[in-house]
Parts: sequence; C-alpha cells; structure tokens
Amino acid sequence: MSVQIQQCFHRRETTISDIPPAGSCAMRLEGLERMSDKQKRELVEAISTDIGAFILCLREHIKAGNVDAEMTESFDEVVKLIQETDVQHRKTLAGKVRRLRKERHWTRKEYRRYVRKTEILALEHNRKVQRLKERVKDLQAQIVALQGEQDLLRLSMEKKQGKENRVEERDEGPENHPPSGRQQTARDLEPSTDPDEEWKDESVKQEGC
Repeated sequence: MSVQIQQCFHRRETTISDIPPAGSCAMRLEGLERMSDKQKRELVEAISTDIGAFILCLREHIKAGNVDAEMTESFDEVVKLIQETDVQHRKTLAGKVRRLRKERHWTRKEYRRYVRKTEILALEHNRKVQRLKERVKDLQAQIVALQGEQDLLRLSMEKKQGKENRVEERDEGPENHPPSGRQQTARDLEPSTDPDEEWKDESVKQEGC
C-alpha cells in the first residue's frame, strides 16, 4: 500500500466522531440541513478523504493489473460528473471574480474622483487664503498711510494754531498797553486846563455870536 493511501486512511480514522461512518456518500448527507457550518465542512472533508483513498487504491490495482479499463467505466462517469460539477463551480467563482473586479474598478474610480475633488478644494482653499493675506496686507498698508496723514494733519493744525496765537499777541501788544517805563495816572485822564486854550475857545464863541 502506498504512502498516499496510508495517509488517506489515517485522515479517515482521525476524523471527528460525530461524522457519520464510511458508507454511501448520499446516506451520509442525511440531516445535512440540521448541521452547523463546522459540521458540514467536516463531513465534506471526510467524504472527500474517502473518495481520495478510493481513487488512490483503484490506481494501485490498475497498475497491478487487478482492474482493467472496462471495469472502471462506471467510475469514469463519476469522474465526468465531478468535472462537470467542478466546471459549474468554476463558473460560479468566475462570476464572483468578475463582480469583485467590477466593484474594485468602481471603488478605484470613486477613490480617484474623491482625490481629485479633494485636490480641487485644497487648491481653492489655498487661493482664498492667499487672497485674504493680500487683502490684509493692503489694509495694513492703508492703515499705516492713514496714520501718517493723521500725524501730518495734527502737526499742521498745531503749527496753524501757534501762528494764530502769535498774531493775536502781536495785535494786542502796542495799542492796548501803555509805553514801557511810564504808567498812566489820573492826571493823564483829566481834561486839559491850559489858559491859552481856554482863551482860544472863548474867542471862537464871541465871533460866532
């Protein structure tokens, strides 16, 4: 007996005890709908182990000449059925692969679209920030210019006020103040009592009469 056959039998002997014993594969599938996913997987593995051991044993007998091709015709039909089942399974898997590829293509397309949109938004944001910086810079320059104009206006008003004060002081100086070194007295304010002037006034009055 070959090593492969021994390994198949060993795998069959070490299967879990709740798996139905070797026998008709169809009978072993009874109650499959009540099994858990783990039990279903273990049952299929046990059946596949039995089938694999059968194929290996049959090949050894064919090599030894104990079985000829005519005797294995029924099994050839089983192999064809397995192949057809495998083809159908491959088609199902191929359909899943195509669907997954479409989903992957759509996901990549959406990802590129979102990346492009994000780049556009980031670029627009940077432009707005740059415009705001330029606007702030212009406003700061205007503020500095206005402060300079305000300072010049204040200096001009101070100079103008100073000139007006000096003009007022000059206008009020010689006319409204007595000469320096001489003070007005009550005698200066009294009318003149010169005799000559009184005689002149009297003569003027007589001529008028």
